Amino acid sequence: MTTRLINALIVVSTLVLVTCVYRTEDSQIESYFDSVFNVFDRYDTEYEICNTTRDQACLTKVVTKVRDSFGPSVPEGAERMGTVHRQLYSAINTMLSIHKRSETETITDQFIQEMLAEGDRFTLALERWATEADK
Repeated sequence: MTTRLINALIVVSTLVLVTCVYRTEDSQIESYFDSVFNVFDRYDTEYEICNTTRDQACLTKVVTKVRDSFGPSVPEGAERMGTVHRQLYSAINTMLSIHKRSETETITDQFIQEMLAEGDRFTLALERWATEADK
């Protein structure tokens, strides 16, 4: 149940990202947008495979790859995305922490509430990133 909730939140958030990515003539920022899109596109595919088998360790690895691919900072030319990028990176880190905890902790009502709250934080960070990208 817990994985389903996180997966649903992330899939919805990813769809928002895909529909809001803004293309610009500046090749550096376009490259940045392409790389972010590719990170979340790969994530969707890999996450769904892991989720089908309900393999929490696999899900954690997928989120780790997203975090590592997304990276903590923006490349030169995409500086205007810096603040929202760092916020989204932080939210991804928190989701990774929750996935790691899901491997070892007993899932309680309190843990589920925390997961939902962090899922909302992730969604908000992704929406802010997409809004900034659309400018």
